Amino acid sequence: MLLIKRVFNNNSALVELGNNREAVVVGNGIAFKKTEGKEIDTSKVENIFYLENSATKRTIFSLLKNTPIDIAVTTMHVVNHAYKKYHYELFDYFYLSLSEHILGVYHRILDNTYQTSQIPDIKDEYPLENKIAQESVKIIERDLKIKLPVSERKNIMLHLINARIPEKKQVNREKNIINIEEMLHIVQVILDQHNIYRLASNNDEYERFMIHLQYLFRRLEQGEKFRSSDITKKVKDELISEYPESFVVVKEIDEQLKQDFQWEISDEEKLYLIVHIQRIYEKSSKY
Repeated sequence: MLLIKRVFNNNSALVELGNNREAVVVGNGIAFKKTEGKEIDTSKVENIFYLENSATKRTIFSLLKNTPIDIAVTTMHVVNHAYKKYHYELFDYFYLSLSEHILGVYHRILDNTYQTSQIPDIKDEYPLENKIAQESVKIIERDLKIKLPVSERKNIMLHLINARIPEKKQVNREKNIINIEEMLHIVQVILDQHNIYRLASNNDEYERFMIHLQYLFRRLEQGEKFRSSDITKKVKDELISEYPESFVVVKEIDEQLKQDFQWEISDEEKLYLIVHIQRIYEKSSKY
């Protein structure tokens, strides 16, 4: 017997499995007119996703609250497939980053505004991620009944590479995911304040920037530091002079991370961030 602990919408709910275990069940009309404590009709269960820890629980709740149910379920299918078939473990922010990507691609395909990704193909360097990405494309196409552009394999590969949990970091999974989610949100708020949005024209550049930030946050969390040379400072001064608007954004990001996490971005990293943001500006139709 599955008892409802929380209803997300008519087609999904959180259920109690016993022994303090929980799962999300999905099915057409499975939670229609249901409330907490009511029993689920197990014959309507089409998918069940087990919640292994509190970080995953928070992420799944956010996913189901803010994402169309078909996109959310497809994302969960991709994560489950990678783990069950390849024991490929991913930070929980992968649910949010991939679902956002899939949703964007889905709309651009329907609107006929999709632009082929120019991201380099690194399948030879990452054969496992390439294989998982190929199979993930098939899952997305099956679930959403769309045909994805060929370049989407590369995009999904990058999401996998950047969200994979290193073995030595698995014990710190919840701490890592909480910090990374918070910091990405902080950066996106600052970008919004400067009218920097993800658009069809700058999607690749925006995605590269988000990926770079994830790398940066991991290094900061692991305590890695970079020494800024005189050459770095000279180049930084030149970039500030050439791209003042981008520098202002980077400066605000740096100040906010200092305030919230007591972390400081090195001059070397600031160079990369300035270049990334400038590329987004230049590709934006509003620039």
